[in-house]
Parts: sequence; structure tokens; C-alpha cells
Amino acid sequence: MSVWTYLSARISGVMEAVRKGNIPVTTATQPQHLYGLQFRCKACNAMRPDAQISVRSLDTSEANGMPAGTLKENFNYCNDRPACRETAQQWKGFLAK
Repeated sequence: MSVWTYLSARISGVMEAVRKGNIPVTTATQPQHLYGLQFRCKACNAMRPDAQISVRSLDTSEANGMPAGTLKENFNYCNDRPACRETAQQWKGFLAK
């Protein structure tokens, strides 16, 4: 049995147990590396927890002379601060020079 076949079988078994309710999905069964995720708000430059950050995405390909869909820019902003939300709404993306 290959490693990939073994891992696939193990993951499938765990997922089936979760679906049946035999293994409760709690913080103990979730990946540890996802705890405490923080992102920087591009409007106020503050580090905020994941739950307090939203993202505005813009396709700026055509404005930079590229085919549509080739350049996408994200703007992280605080979703609980009105000034940051307003800044995100007015953001037009970065233009290449």
C-alpha cells in the first residue's frame, strides 16, 4: 500500500466518523496552526484577528494593460471600523508605472 493510499484511507475514515457523530468537531480536532491568525489592515495598519478583517478584491488587469483576470489585488480592512470600511470602498487598486 502506498503512503498516499494509506493517508487517503485514514482521512476518509476520520471524515466518515465525524459525519456519523462519533468524533465531535471541536477546537481539539482542528489544526493548531489556524489559531490566532492575524492580518494587517491596509487602511489603519493595525494587526487584527481574522474575524475582524474583511477583504475587498479588485481585478486591475485592464487598468495595467493586461488581459482581464490576470492581475487581482486584495485590500484587507477592519470590518468593525467605519473609517476602514470607507477607505476600502474608495480604494481603486494600484497602477503599474
